[in-house]
Amino acid sequence: MTGTSEEVAVARVMNDVHRGMQSRRVFKVLSHVSKDYYDAEGRDYAAIEDYVSTILRRYRDIRIDRERPRVVVDGTEARVVETFGTRAEPMLGVSEVPVFLQGQVTVYLRKEGDRWKIIEWGHMG
Repeated sequence: MTGTSEEVAVARVMNDVHRGMQSRRVFKVLSHVSKDYYDAEGRDYAAIEDYVSTILRRYRDIRIDRERPRVVVDGTEARVVETFGTRAEPMLGVSEVPVFLQGQVTVYLRKEGDRWKIIEWGHMG
């Protein structure tokens, strides 16, 4: 990874979240989410915890292909543009359709103590 040490640290957080989703480890993902999380859809930390848990409970074989994220750090705040493709199969017995999603999101992080935490995750406008 190249960039400033803070850009590298933010990119590592996003890589760990990616690995957490693919390995279906909810707490690996949530360990990078701020308790102050709030997004444009009105989800707070409890709601995003429920959302991630629901996704991991309903889908198996989650595969997320990512391009190299664009990371911009400004002091104790950071913005990451993630371009991705996601494929996931529903769990047996769950009445969900397979997921085939491509898109781009902007993830906002804030440095809390010595750790970068996600404070918002939203679609590009």
